[in-house]
Amino acid sequence: MKKIRAIIRLVRAPLKKKYQDLNALYRDEAKKTVELQKAAAMVETIDMIHEQYSERLYKNAFTDLRGQLEENRDELFDKALSEEHLLQEIHQKLEEECGTFKDLIPHTISFNHISPGIKKVYKQAHTAFNKLKGSSRFEDFHELQKRVNYLQDQLEIINPIWPRMMDAWEEELDTLNDILIAHEGLFHLSEYLAKNGDTDTSEDGTHLMATLIHGHSEQLQAHSQLLAKRIFYLKPKDFIHYIEKLWQAHQQQNEKQLLPLEKLGFDA
Repeated sequence: MKKIRAIIRLVRAPLKKKYQDLNALYRDEAKKTVELQKAAAMVETIDMIHEQYSERLYKNAFTDLRGQLEENRDELFDKALSEEHLLQEIHQKLEEECGTFKDLIPHTISFNHISPGIKKVYKQAHTAFNKLKGSSRFEDFHELQKRVNYLQDQLEIINPIWPRMMDAWEEELDTLNDILIAHEGLFHLSEYLAKNGDTDTSEDGTHLMATLIHGHSEQLQAHSQLLAKRIFYLKPKDFIHYIEKLWQAHQQQNEKQLLPLEKLGFDA
């Protein structure tokens, strides 16, 4: 659903008033799966921690804790899928709007159609990055992760304007997104331990896990800030100006009907 929301945000200009309704619909439906995502992420996070520090840990250091997390995840998924029929409900609700959404998008997309959307997403990401300076608040890192995800999806859509450049940008955004998602997983696991475990004792590996989470989170925060500094170096107006020049160059190449560079013996 995030990818669809990224598309909606990209073409917000031609969608006009319908944009707010569509964005709110997909946002609200996505919220229904948040607890499921958290539960699954915590299991993945404990596996990540165990793998990273395996040489310094006993083989079964977190077996009991992982068992608790798996049980919690399975119970939530069983309830959502079997009792509440959550995914069916979401699918039915979104399916009703799919046709309307397609009809609202112009058959031929111009730069004016997408420039307000991509500029806004980049600006929000740029602002979120600036708020990270000196911050260790989960909310600040989460805000950046959302914007990074949208920007990555939007650059993937306009990739043809300069594939090699877009590929590199997308790859760095993907890495930053992975770091921020891992950081979120650590935060949610830490919250779970605070509510359900005894972090003052060594029972079930809870105390050790809490200690490892703290150190690992600090490392991820530092790496995400440094990578974001490279990615969001350009001011929003400079970023959109650069994208516009790439768009124009791509259009000129198509209009002149030039042979691809591969056909001329060069790597494109």
